Amino acid sequence: MDIDMSSAITVDSLLNSYPSLKRVTDKDRIKCSWTQHEMPARVDAMEKYIQGKKYQQLLKKKVDSDDLEKYKEFLEPSTKKNHEKQLFCKLTWRHLNKEPHHIMKHIEGKKFKRAYAKWQECQVNGIEYTPVGKNKKKQKTVAEGDDNDEYVDLSDDEIVIDDDDDDDLSDLYPDFRRLRASDVKARTAAVANDADDKSGTKRKAEA
Repeated sequence: MDIDMSSAITVDSLLNSYPSLKRVTDKDRIKCSWTQHEMPARVDAMEKYIQGKKYQQLLKKKVDSDDLEKYKEFLEPSTKKNHEKQLFCKLTWRHLNKEPHHIMKHIEGKKFKRAYAKWQECQVNGIEYTPVGKNKKKQKTVAEGDDNDEYVDLSDDEIVIDDDDDDDLSDLYPDFRRLRASDVKARTAAVANDADDKSGTKRKAEA
């Protein structure tokens, strides 16, 4: 049987966006873990089911009643400019859309689960929890010999976001600017050389 690769990629993206949908082992079918409904592993069939009134109502109810109630203290309306219509997660230091499947994808992602586990540990030990993203907000020192791999953060209010997880939604994250440390040194050296040249020219003129 021929496989439509473009369709397979889109099917995978839908599976990533809607965790309740799973592939059925040894079958070319998709199953919803909430309703036990099965459908062909095709984009059109999946979209029809996802957009259906029953699934949409169940999705909203599931997120609102379970996950949002459990994690609502960590998700708050964003006050950051250009992100007012999004939510901000205080555990992962990330922005996310308010759509139910975006919220679900975030709270079921590896990064959120790790952050939540760390938060719980901090509660038990009676220490303050600090988000990973906040820890990396300022990185002003560069280790000697690692110039090509390190970055200097030039902003006081920008957030560095890890991108090693499958719950990455790059279009939702706060913008940040980084400059290679090697570029910083190159610019510093260029300024110093320019100053030396001007100083030498001045001495020759005085002589």
